[in-house]
Amino acid sequence: MGQVKQYIAVVDESGTRREYRIPEWGTLTVAQWRELCKPYPEGMDGRDALIEDLHRFSGVPKKHLKRLTPGEADKLMSALVLVRTEAEKRASEVAGEDFTNPTTITHEGVTYRVPRDLEHDTVFGQWVDLEGTLQGAETEAEIMAAICAALLVEEGKEYEGLTATLQAMETLPARIAMGLTAFFLPRSERLRSAMARCLARLMMSRLPARVQAAQTSTTGTPSGMD
Repeated sequence: MGQVKQYIAVVDESGTRREYRIPEWGTLTVAQWRELCKPYPEGMDGRDALIEDLHRFSGVPKKHLKRLTPGEADKLMSALVLVRTEAEKRASEVAGEDFTNPTTITHEGVTYRVPRDLEHDTVFGQWVDLEGTLQGAETEAEIMAAICAALLVEEGKEYEGLTATLQAMETLPARIAMGLTAFFLPRSERLRSAMARCLARLMMSRLPARVQAAQTSTTGTPSGMD
């Protein structure tokens, strides 16, 4: 028997009752995971950060979240904790280099080839588009979506760009995107280098401005070339 779907119901200003589905890890999409991965606005912490998290997770407007009964709020927070816990388990599960994937995956009725030899089963345009997309990524979820969109090509077709595929990857379950990314990384130094550059940029962008300035000032000097 599958898990019973849970909802949060709120009544809006017009008196209309609205239901919001509480996401589960098994069906959480890349787009939903991206929202949970985004850094908080500068200076946000404590209660405001909790409300922000619950809003991103459920889609319930913040003003309505504050009006939930304690029991409903507890239900929502428990579901969020469970999703984060399951995500950590999945990340650990796919961390090994022996993770295996099928030769194709089907998502929303479309079958995509899963390349196993990234040096011979891809084309130059895929890497150019991937590098360009990674430059604008702000979360690890966006990195995973970009990798999947660039490397998965619809079966029977040639690579024609990742715009349409990137949109399709928004609804790909996050657990599958994690698995595909873990499958691809050990198979390509080119991909590992691109991802490392992106992660380094993200880390720098989240440092306080004074720390960034200090690190930038040492670049290219003897003390900064460790």
